[in-house]
Amino acid sequence: MELAKCGLDCGSNGQCEEGRCRCDNGWTGAHCDQKTCDDRCHDHGQCNNGTCVCVQGWMGTHCTLEGCPDTCGGVPRGQCVQEDGQWSCRCNDGWGGKDCKTKQETKCADDKDNDSGTEIIY
Repeated sequence: MELAKCGLDCGSNGQCEEGRCRCDNGWTGAHCDQKTCDDRCHDHGQCNNGTCVCVQGWMGTHCTLEGCPDTCGGVPRGQCVQEDGQWSCRCNDGWGGKDCKTKQETKCADDKDNDSGTEIIY
């Protein structure tokens, strides 16, 4: 049949033309056996058989969402970490917020605002 005429098995996702597989939309590879990703994936991710695998700091279906805003405030404020496939900032002690830029009170029991040097008045 077609395999005998062409010499290639293009599976159900492509057709053999002139000794090569011409893949249907959404498929790629020498035998049309790998799913493609949305073009947006290639900005901040790598396509792995139809799944966009995001590089550090990016997330979402097409890796278009910034997962670690402003690099988590940089060292020593926090690090960008991946948990359950999502990137987020893990803030170091003394820092908080989505981007680890909020200085946190470190000595709550002394009734002083140690971060600005003023006494707390109730």
